[in-house]
Amino acid sequence: MPRRPPASYTTFAVFHFIVGGLSLLCGMVGFVRFTVNVNNQDVTPQFEAFMAREAPSYQTYRRVSAAANLALGFGFIAGGVTLLSAPRVGRVFAMVCGILSLLHQIGVVVLQLVVVAPAFSRFFNLPGMAFGGLGGHPDRHL
Repeated sequence: MPRRPPASYTTFAVFHFIVGGLSLLCGMVGFVRFTVNVNNQDVTPQFEAFMAREAPSYQTYRRVSAAANLALGFGFIAGGVTLLSAPRVGRVFAMVCGILSLLHQIGVVVLQLVVVAPAFSRFFNLPGMAFGGLGGHPDRHL
């Protein structure tokens, strides 16, 4: 009779299914075009033009990050399946997916902090873009 894998493999496989499903969901949402509203006015064209000027790689970053999320989602689900069916291979595959996911998340955080967040701040601090006391310079509020 073949030896059963430890119960922890089943637990990790379930976690892989959950994280894989969430990663697939985030990847699909990453391809959706969103709108930017300020004071009930659609400022999406101005936002896109501003981001194209200030952070030209922003749209590429969004799409590459979404594609990476999709790939990692499928990888996590495949890792969960292999943890249950072929534990030795599954363990290595799960570790590789985990390391790739960690590197992806580090890259996303760095790009968000260094490129995206400062550009967002500059856009929403433009005159006329402050909304309801939640953004902009305090001296610009009426």
